[in-house]
Amino acid sequence: MLSADLVRQAQETDTAPLLSVVVPMYNESRRLGRTLEHLTTYLAAQSYAWEVLLVDDGSRDDSVAIARDWASRWRQIRVLVAVENRGKGDAVRRGVLAARGEYILFTDADLATPIGEVERLLPQIEAGADVVVGSRAMPDSVVLVEQGPLRRLMGTLFRLLVWILCRTNVRDSQCGFKLFRTPIARHLFAQLQTRRFAFDVELLLLAQALGYRVREAGVMWIDQRFSTVSWRDPWQMLHDIWRLRSRTYRRLDTAVRRLPTEREPVVAVVTVERTAGVGARALHDAVPAAAAGRIALLRDAPRGAVFALMAVLPSEVEGIIDQLALAGGEQIRVRGAEVFPLATSLPALEVSAAETVAHLGERPVTAVPGVHQRMTPESEAWRRERAAWARRRRVVRPLILLNLIGLGWWLAWLYNLGHAANPVLYGLLVAAESFSVVQVLGYWYTVWHDPRPERRRKPAAGTVDVFIPTYDEPVSVVARTVRAAASMPYPHRTYVLDDGNRPEIGALAERLGAHWITRPDNRGAKAGNINHALARTEGDFIAVFDSDHAPRRDFLDRLMPYMAEPDVAFVQTPQYYVNRDKTYVAGGAMEQQEIFFGPICRGKDGLGAVFCCGTNMVLRRAAIAEIGGFREDSVVEDAATSLDLHERGWRSRYVPERLADGLAPEDMSAYLSQQDRWARGNLDLLLHGRILRRHMPLRLRFQYLWSAMYYLTGLSTVVYLALPIFFLLFGTETVSAHSRTFIAHFLPYLFLTIFILARSTEGRLRFRAIQLSYGLFPVFIGALWASLTGRKGRFVVTPKEGSSQGFYRLVVPQLAIIGISLLAIAVGLIHYSGARTITNIAWAAFDILMLSGSIRAAAPQPLDVPSTDTVDTWQVA
Repeated sequence: MLSADLVRQAQETDTAPLLSVVVPMYNESRRLGRTLEHLTTYLAAQSYAWEVLLVDDGSRDDSVAIARDWASRWRQIRVLVAVENRGKGDAVRRGVLAARGEYILFTDADLATPIGEVERLLPQIEAGADVVVGSRAMPDSVVLVEQGPLRRLMGTLFRLLVWILCRTNVRDSQCGFKLFRTPIARHLFAQLQTRRFAFDVELLLLAQALGYRVREAGVMWIDQRFSTVSWRDPWQMLHDIWRLRSRTYRRLDTAVRRLPTEREPVVAVVTVERTAGVGARALHDAVPAAAAGRIALLRDAPRGAVFALMAVLPSEVEGIIDQLALAGGEQIRVRGAEVFPLATSLPALEVSAAETVAHLGERPVTAVPGVHQRMTPESEAWRRERAAWARRRRVVRPLILLNLIGLGWWLAWLYNLGHAANPVLYGLLVAAESFSVVQVLGYWYTVWHDPRPERRRKPAAGTVDVFIPTYDEPVSVVARTVRAAASMPYPHRTYVLDDGNRPEIGALAERLGAHWITRPDNRGAKAGNINHALARTEGDFIAVFDSDHAPRRDFLDRLMPYMAEPDVAFVQTPQYYVNRDKTYVAGGAMEQQEIFFGPICRGKDGLGAVFCCGTNMVLRRAAIAEIGGFREDSVVEDAATSLDLHERGWRSRYVPERLADGLAPEDMSAYLSQQDRWARGNLDLLLHGRILRRHMPLRLRFQYLWSAMYYLTGLSTVVYLALPIFFLLFGTETVSAHSRTFIAHFLPYLFLTIFILARSTEGRLRFRAIQLSYGLFPVFIGALWASLTGRKGRFVVTPKEGSSQGFYRLVVPQLAIIGISLLAIAVGLIHYSGARTITNIAWAAFDILMLSGSIRAAAPQPLDVPSTDTVDTWQVA
């Protein structure tokens, strides 16, 4: 037990703590008292101030009562209680965001690593590390009591899987003893999404990707009995890490990569507690004059409120909150604040804080106190991009060379006509597979030329006009984009090109500081709308955004340096869909875009063959004027226009950064409408665009042909769907060779092809995207028929708001194929004929699995329910 003098000395300490110790607990009553005695005995003997945060995770035993009893005796102990079990990761996150120390240590409640081992971690922090991981796998680690054989085996397998799937640089991610600098801990935990035991892996991936310095230090470790880990937890951990790497890097492309700098405005979301009867007016009056006009109430309740301070600098936040606390006196008490980076697509003072926070869609970056933090420089994100490029080149190019051998092995078997059982069916198989091989070779050729990332600083000289074409999109969607475009700090003029001639759009443009341009007719659809605006504006460069793609503040700053090269006609950036998680369809559409705007567009940039994609781009007026404006005779005016530009010798560039936020189609009707328009336009270019006769380098002609030929995959898909059905229903064989020889020649090529696709997309490839693509064969075949018969497609704006109804009528062909395949499998089982039957049943089952994605997409989509929170904007300029 501690002496009375030592207890009194520790309790009298009232300075800001140097060290915060976060202890997650769940049903720990058996050992919590002993743990707290060890913690307080050690910490009270130290010369620095400290605190312990006991974070309960919905315990059902006496853990909370024991923790509160200790907290009543020690001022330095705080207890955070959750009403339900949410997972260890969630508990640690809550503790970290509530900690006040300069450094934060989290340790398991069993103290398997004694608290004194923090002395082995602190020197690493003092030497410049941001995160120090206690490890049982270092040469100086000391394991006094080993785990049992089964747990050791499971731990070894888990660490192996983490290394294979996530490639962290830490040998022992699961030792529950980690030390952080507080700003870094807040930055990481505020973005943490994994709630349960695999949160350590996500945490390390985030730290590694964000460029923080992670070090590993050997510690003493003693296995403890009575673990609260359930037998289900390893399976949950495996499930989590399976998705962690791609999800983490996907979020880093979309979420905050760094903390705000001292000169960047932020939104501070403040939580206050007040006495009953104190109304919103009193709260508003208590806000300091420095923040007048920059406050909006988000949520109000008798005992508390949440409001937002708009467009304040990080250095102002603490001062404003201190003044607010003083002004409120006994009536208002500040309970904390969370700081968001200001929404880059919203001007600081023309939108309520509620809209700002809703638009961000991200977790807070950090928490107050502690706003004055070490910022992650832009160079760290740049370093990550260069490292990712180096990893891709090290892996993808050797795999392609290896798979050329696999391809030769497969084609040698395929083109041996002695394997034909039925000449017609075998000819269809050879034709379909040959087409697929061309597509694969085109992909390999493209990703081979993935260029080394570059970053330019000096912008091109000249004026910039921003065009936002619109027709019938919702006013709220247009407002979001116009507001974002107008708020870009780079000098420019913003124009709303309203083909719907709607007065409310004109009023919106005037209110947001943009110019409104209309025309008497809709000739040429979007292309005609842009050409009409070109004749009425004078900017040397034109940035184009679809009405649902809101640019980020640094869009022009990032792209204009590429226009400094006089022969560059346009610079393209990716399309990113902020509603990707809203519906199954939106997620699949985004995942398909990640393939195109990821490895394909990067490779096209290396080949000088980037297409104009209609939005999120900057164009040179002189180049567009030379070809007579945008092509109005195509529903893919962007690709047709870039084809004309490339023929005239103009170059194009691609910047693979998310610099604008768009909206994906949210239901099957909108998705198929979009795909039909793209298919018709590209097939028109393929069949009537004279691509082969264009006067431009062969590599450019090949890229246009290869990309447009993708929309012929509907024909090869029909072949793949039909062949197993013919065998199972009618016994008609395609190949005469034994199934094992077919599989032995095909599988190596197939496996390596999938592996190359996965590695070139850095794990972003998702099965859902492949399923949706496979199910598009009726759309592609319909578009091909329309192009062959000369039926002109009409430019249709993709709907921006989803419907919750089902669209099964749009997937009748897919449903029919699934039904026929099921019947064929049943018949095949009845007339079983050995390995050939098994092979074709597996093939038909695979087809059913692939088509099931379209059926799920056609089902009613559960759209998000709008928030019912009341938003009372007190004063917004």
